[in-house]
Amino acid sequence: MSVRVARLFRYPLKSGRRIEVSEAEVRSTGLAGDREYMVVDPDGDLVTMRELHALGLLDSADVIAACERTGQIRPVRVWKWDGLGEDQGDAVADLVSRHAGTELRVVRFPDRHRRPTVLGGGETMYADGYPLLVASTRSLEEVNSWLDEPIPMERFRPSIVLDGLDRPFIEDDIASIAINDVVIDLVTPCGRCVMTTIDQDTAEKTGREPLRTLGQRRVLPQVGGGQEIMFAMNAVPRTIGTIRVGDEVTVTMHDRPYLERVQQV
Repeated sequence: MSVRVARLFRYPLKSGRRIEVSEAEVRSTGLAGDREYMVVDPDGDLVTMRELHALGLLDSADVIAACERTGQIRPVRVWKWDGLGEDQGDAVADLVSRHAGTELRVVRFPDRHRRPTVLGGGETMYADGYPLLVASTRSLEEVNSWLDEPIPMERFRPSIVLDGLDRPFIEDDIASIAINDVVIDLVTPCGRCVMTTIDQDTAEKTGREPLRTLGQRRVLPQVGGGQEIMFAMNAVPRTIGTIRVGDEVTVTMHDRPYLERVQQV
């Protein structure tokens, strides 16, 4: 099969509006600058589009332009991870708070701070758990064949979209991909949440799809126990470099399917 990079997305502000690019620098923490900033409540807890849909319309460039390096390091929390963030000042806090209609702050991932991934030995900044999310156009086509109304790839907020894979959800069984000199391990399927039901261009909740249908067809066991609705793959870069839309992708498969691998962990 001939596989290529179809699309690339960055999300400098976690839960902010996506930026689609034609090329990107891959670093150990993902695409350069990805999820480097996030919105928190006054206690330092992450606030996302899940709770405040309006955050999805925030232009990352406008938010970052209003930030200032205050040097004020504060505790923050991303789900179960307790870490640190550099407060970005009152101007950007006012901008984001007015937009969302509630009191919020913006923090930046501090220099020399490190957040390890649960699996795969990688590191990330303020992403949900992994530095990259790799998705497939073939898998989205399959999901859309199940739905009454098709949805765009943007609903899943991927980093790298691959085209040319020869069957849907084959990414479950891909061990790694190589794009130019960049090697990326696909570590674990990504559990999906209510954010997939939010229109990324209007910030409006559209109903229960695609989560309802995925819940009928794509519930998979997790490493360590439990089950989740899965679409796309969490991934960890092993080397750094530049990748571009149209680049050829070399695929290395696991020797056993996902269900066999996870059952033996």
